[in-house]
Amino acid sequence: MRWADYSAGRPGSSALRSAGFGGAIRYAGLGRGPKRLTGGEYRELVDGGVTVALVIEQGTDDAWGSPGDDDFARGVAFGQAGLADARGMGIPDSVLMACAADQHAAPHQLDDVVQFARGFTSVVGRNRAGFYGFSETLRAVHDAGIVSWYWRCGSQPTAAERTWTNLWQRNDGTVSVAGIPCDINEEYLPLPTGGAAPVAGSTDEETLMLIPAAPDGDHFYIPLAGRPPYLYLFAGYGDTVEVKQMDFVRPSKEGTEGDFVPGAQLLNFTFLSDRPGPLDLRNAAAAGAVGISIWYRARHSFTAYVG
Repeated sequence: MRWADYSAGRPGSSALRSAGFGGAIRYAGLGRGPKRLTGGEYRELVDGGVTVALVIEQGTDDAWGSPGDDDFARGVAFGQAGLADARGMGIPDSVLMACAADQHAAPHQLDDVVQFARGFTSVVGRNRAGFYGFSETLRAVHDAGIVSWYWRCGSQPTAAERTWTNLWQRNDGTVSVAGIPCDINEEYLPLPTGGAAPVAGSTDEETLMLIPAAPDGDHFYIPLAGRPPYLYLFAGYGDTVEVKQMDFVRPSKEGTEGDFVPGAQLLNFTFLSDRPGPLDLRNAAAAGAVGISIWYRARHSFTAYVG
């Protein structure tokens, strides 16, 4: 079977099948516009006989981020963003989902890549998690035994590499489908059937929330729920989340105690799409905070995650 991946529009199931594609890999979790899958598009593809897999990608350096950040935690956050978006569209937890390294890695970045993939898979579950990358990053993730399917870009895999590589994104041109340029992906090995994401410890819906757009400002609350107190806010590419005020909620008040932890308020800062966090909340948690109250402004919806 051949798979298409595309970002400039939505050609539809009939056009894809006429062009010889039985599967489509679509972007979810991050970004916006025609690049991203919609719930309606997913249903139209599946109803039209096209198998769908997802890729959670924001930039070409997702897998190694910036010097000194936590690669595993970033992978967790990408996985959480993908799960939240997919569930919001009504996509079953059995649908495959890959993270990505969309450029060549230097040798010193390969450990970052592996840790990023580990974090992503800890959320998504190995039975549905995949990885997209060039030969060196794909080999590093494969040798670490992290994911269940492998999507290669760049040079064609060798005969030995084809024994474990599922898909190769051809490097010799695209095909136009209903006017949309589509990459051609050859299937060497069938993709796994997937399965539900892990429940314990990583997909608690109380600490993963889809937050609606609020250009004029709104509030939301998210509990710390005993998790390591780091906050991520994931917005689509180019979007921002302006936090006007953040207060830390303490346990049910007794006597004349107030609702919030004294002296723990944060004011006026911005989460950028390429700098989603984490915001270190350990001091607030140590002071007795059990949740966060956030007054924010955002032009587009985003994902909030504590972990």
